[in-house]
Amino acid sequence: MLWIKRNLVLVIGIVVSLALLGGAGYYLYDNSEENFTRDDELEKLKAELEQLQGQVYPSEANITIVKSNTTQVLAFMQEGERVFGGEPVRVAGESQIKVGLANLVDALRREATNAGVEVPPRYEFTYGEVKAMSRVPVYALESLTNQLKEVRSLCTILFDAKVSALETLQRVPSFPDEPRSADLLMDRLPQTNTLSTNIAVVVTPYRLVFRGFSSHLTEVLNGLATAKEFYAVRQLDVEPFGGVDTTGMGLPGNMMPMPGFPAVPAPGFPTPGLLPPGGAPAPMPVPSRPLPVRGVGLGNLPPVPKSSLTKVLDEKPLRITLLLDVVRMVRKSPAPSAAAK
Repeated sequence: MLWIKRNLVLVIGIVVSLALLGGAGYYLYDNSEENFTRDDELEKLKAELEQLQGQVYPSEANITIVKSNTTQVLAFMQEGERVFGGEPVRVAGESQIKVGLANLVDALRREATNAGVEVPPRYEFTYGEVKAMSRVPVYALESLTNQLKEVRSLCTILFDAKVSALETLQRVPSFPDEPRSADLLMDRLPQTNTLSTNIAVVVTPYRLVFRGFSSHLTEVLNGLATAKEFYAVRQLDVEPFGGVDTTGMGLPGNMMPMPGFPAVPAPGFPTPGLLPPGGAPAPMPVPSRPLPVRGVGLGNLPPVPKSSLTKVLDEKPLRITLLLDVVRMVRKSPAPSAAAK
């Protein structure tokens, strides 16, 4: 005890040192588990870094490749915009749209007449009800202007192909309040697909019914394929156009009147398909001697030689129904340049 009293300062220092060593040991023990966990996470990050460096590494060569791919993507986007976008349409005002409707209908009628394409009498090309409206809503001007351009393009393709007749052209309503008519396509709806905040694709359905031959159908499909607008044919129906009296005489079947004889049977000769008043068909009178033939004596006519030609193609008129979509891309701001880096 005397030694402790004489070396009290030393003893206090030793005790404090032991206390500090004990606290440090406890701190290390308490945080050792966390250190081990952090070490494991660090090892995982190192492994991921090595894997990334082994596959794609931001070297100068890789950066050059990325820039080249970016240029190709921008060029592809511009090509897609050229195919789907077409030329932007300038939206007409309310007074201009009314005048434009009348001018369009008159122009299409003249073009149909010049191309020899039959259209219904006083055909309005789906815009009869719109022309009769006192005013067109302002919100409908843009969609109506776009549809006018599309209808003009479709009719031009039909007229250039010189189809025999245009029976029906149907489109979807341009705006919700448009008066309903038989020219509106009510079983389809327009669609707007938003690809990004800047790009949207508008799909507008149409139905065309026209008459012609297979060559006309070929010309129409070629016109749709080479047009500035992008057309997607969804359905194609072809049926024979029947019910036409090709003789023009009103005779049953394929009966044709012989030259020099009346089309209506003479008295005593029953009309084909009809019964006399007695109910039984009257017997056909048989002459007892050959009937005299009046006219200039022609002598003995040579027999008509049998044709050796073989009928390869006997094409019939067709009624063709096309259900198609006009695909148009709408961009809110100009597209970036392909040369941008």
